[in-house]
Amino acid sequence: MASDSKTKKIDSDKQDLDIDEVNRSLQLIAKGTGIILIGTLIGTILAAIFPIVIARYYTPTEFGIYALAMTVFLFLTQISYLGLDDGCPRNIALYRGRKDSDKVGHVIISTFEFIMISGFIASVILFLSADWISLTIFKTVELARPLRLMSFAVPFWLLIGTIVSIYRGFDRSKESVYFNSLLLQGGKIFFALPVIILGLSFDYIFYAITINIIVVFLVAAIYYQRRKPQKLNLKKSKSPIKKELLFFSLPLVFSGMSWFLLQATDKFMIGFSMTEYNVGLYNSACTVSMYLNIFLVSVMFIYQPVGTKLFGAGKNLELKKLYQTITKWIFLAASPLIMLVFLQPNFVISFLFGKQYLGSVVPLSILFLTYAIRICLGPAGGSVIMLGKTKQLMYIVAGIAFMNIALNYFLIPIYGITGAAIATGASIITLSILEVGYLYKISNIQPMKKLYLKIMSVFLFLMAIMYLVFQYVPIQFSMFTRILLIILSYLLFFILLIVFNLFRKEDLLLIEMVEQKIGRKIPLVRRIIR
Repeated sequence: MASDSKTKKIDSDKQDLDIDEVNRSLQLIAKGTGIILIGTLIGTILAAIFPIVIARYYTPTEFGIYALAMTVFLFLTQISYLGLDDGCPRNIALYRGRKDSDKVGHVIISTFEFIMISGFIASVILFLSADWISLTIFKTVELARPLRLMSFAVPFWLLIGTIVSIYRGFDRSKESVYFNSLLLQGGKIFFALPVIILGLSFDYIFYAITINIIVVFLVAAIYYQRRKPQKLNLKKSKSPIKKELLFFSLPLVFSGMSWFLLQATDKFMIGFSMTEYNVGLYNSACTVSMYLNIFLVSVMFIYQPVGTKLFGAGKNLELKKLYQTITKWIFLAASPLIMLVFLQPNFVISFLFGKQYLGSVVPLSILFLTYAIRICLGPAGGSVIMLGKTKQLMYIVAGIAFMNIALNYFLIPIYGITGAAIATGASIITLSILEVGYLYKISNIQPMKKLYLKIMSVFLFLMAIMYLVFQYVPIQFSMFTRILLIILSYLLFFILLIVFNLFRKEDLLLIEMVEQKIGRKIPLVRRIIR
């Protein structure tokens, strides 16, 4: 689009920073992120229970079949979205910022049309190719039936995501909590429990997953009909928006597909060159490491449309300040989990999945480090999309995806699942650095302020101290004592942030969000930050 092609470096914009606008945006993000983060945390707990149940009640081989089936399903649906899961909310927010409700309506209608067509085609393709995928690619007949069952869920999955994306374009996050975090994840457990209690065969797990997706779609469709975010009173019979929307979103198909390959190539190639048992081990490490990503995803869900509105209104300095502040918030929110998993990976794996999965501890440490680095750099990839540079992002992600395939190809035969983790970790870290570098090139936005570096330095110092204590102090710490020491060290981390005066006034917005959740004021913290 014309405005997108004229993106300038923020520092070159001769304007004064409107701190009130920044605060309003932060308040909106804090409110939306609070809703989405709490809902996502609940959803993550529910989502964590499901694979843990599969891992504990079925064999590692069957857990590997489950991981492969879900990977194929998610890969196909990622392509079938046509990039509209990001393109739709971005364009809705953009035209809302320009007060063009007619184009907003055309974006919504066009998105539904594209998704219904692609969903039907994808469903047929998966059903017909299930045997070929199972026997030719993964050389296991047990995968064919789960894939055929999951093919019926494809169009309904896509429509659920589309409804959530539309609400996202209107800065609404609770619908994602309702449908993605609570109903999809909670319903999956609800429908799977009878299968486990009755001792039915493993295939029935996929009946439960498919039925749950269809039921959630029916609930989401009724909800959308009753609570549409905007009435579609279109003034024009024709609009070029359909072509513009597709041209903007299609590059996101390739970048989204490439990003998915970054996360799924390792499982595909382990399944191809090793056994389903190895896939099951590796999937336990992937499951835990992805918990860290929820902090970035939760903020991105509301940050992208809010930031797009600032960009559409030409408020570039405010956008830069917004990025730096929420990147700091993401790190502070994720830091307890980072400390726990890095210091006690054996405990995390054995507690969640059982001792038979302890062979995944090294891959877990590698993958967790990868996502820790990614979230510390902030929502760079989403910001590039927000600024309209989807084609350039596509080139970056596609190049890294090919790099990931090559690394997995060479490292898995030598190092097994540890090689897969090294390959994926190196690729995602490289991608994150390139995203931040490109974002800085086109907008001068980057997360590494001196204040942020000081906060991370304090955290890493405490982490190093705790690691040395656990490794070299000649005392046999019980697991309870270890967890207690980690909690105390995290509390010390926040005390040191206060002592070194590393909080700022905009952090009051985060404190206000916490106060609203607990229902009482925290005057001491307010006075310290001020």
